[in-house]
Amino acid sequence: MEITGPPLLYAEVTSVIRENVYHQRLLEEEGEDAFAAFCQMGIRSIKHPELHLKAWELAKEYNQPRAYDSQYLALAKLMGCELWTADKSLVNSLQGKLSWVKWIGDYVLR
Repeated sequence: MEITGPPLLYAEVTSVIRENVYHQRLLEEEGEDAFAAFCQMGIRSIKHPELHLKAWELAKEYNQPRAYDSQYLALAKLMGCELWTADKSLVNSLQGKLSWVKWIGDYVLR
């Protein structure tokens, strides 16, 4: 199984880890470890010529406030695969609408 994401994934994860260190939700060492683990995952960034168009359509269709979240939806839809995310609010907003959108906490907590 290959893990993939849209091009913004690397910038977004890097930013979130750094923000958590800055606001002291993670210790400096924990942030370094999390960032190193992320970098070692080898996630493939996929550019698709229709990604931003599909993201725009999905954001409108599912009344999403941010189109960048919809890029993850769009890539999964274009690839015909599940989307596993840590964004619980995204999952909640799509509950009962997109069965292929999964919260990673359901997997991790099993």
